[in-house]
Order: sequence, then structure tokens, then C-alpha cells
Amino acid sequence: MRKMNNVLHSVFVLALLGCGEPSVEDSRMASVSEVLDVAEQYNLAWESLNADNISNFHTDDFHCYWRGVKQSSTRQEYHKVMEEEILPTMSKWSMTITDISAKPLGKDAAVVSYVVDTEVILADGTPYNYGSGALSYVLERADGGWKVALVHESSLESKE
Repeated sequence: MRKMNNVLHSVFVLALLGCGEPSVEDSRMASVSEVLDVAEQYNLAWESLNADNISNFHTDDFHCYWRGVKQSSTRQEYHKVMEEEILPTMSKWSMTITDISAKPLGKDAAVVSYVVDTEVILADGTPYNYGSGALSYVLERADGGWKVALVHESSLESKE
């Protein structure tokens, strides 16, 4: 009888575990669409050429690695780089994205990677093509949503 009670108890516990909360895999699948949506919104923010719009997507400890150089270790540091060095050099920014990949790293972090082709109109009106390269974002849950914690851009060879 005791053995039967143990078996029934085990079956009951297993049945309870199978109900209710989604599995980790289900949670991961749900977060893929969320992080891809945030990454797309972040890319569109760049098209605004507005440092505040772009910075709103960054965590406070945002890091950026660009063409082999660490550009920043905080959101404020990168905001300054954008306002003083990056955004004043251009009047238009657009990216063509291919080979998109999203990889959840648990419930609260994910990596989004692309092959990207960036077209820019310089401040003087001259078109400039940065060429193609790899771009990766690490996103994490922060402030009730997803934020970009790190950007890594490979060295891009200019087509010009």
C-alpha cells in the first residue's frame, strides 16, 4: 500500500509540473519575437539620426565595440560620442539587413546578429557606402522591457 501511495504521489506531482507555467523553451521562443522587434525598432531609431531616440534603447552600462575599438562603457559616454563624432557627419543613415539570427540566452538576455549593408549620406550630401559586415546586439531585460546592452560591429570594408 505504501508503495502504491508513493507511485500515486509521484504521478500527481508530475501531472502538476506539466500544468500551468510555460516551459523554459516556450518562454525562449516567446522572447525571440520580442527581441527581434526591439532590434528592428533600434535600427529604425538610427535612421532618425537623433541621439536621444537611439540612447533610449541602451542600458545604463551600454558597451559598444566598433571596428576593433571600444567606443563606450556607458550610455552617457556613447550618447556623447554619437552627438559629437558620429551623427554630425551624416544627413541620412539606412541599413539593409540579411541573415538575421536571434539566440535567447535564458529568460532575460538574447543575442541578435545580422549581416548588414549600411548606406550613408554624409553631411555635405556625398553618398557613402560603408560596405557589408557583421553586427551583433546583446539585449537584456531592463526597466520593464528589452534594452541593448552591447553592440559589436565587425570591421567593414568600404565599397568605395
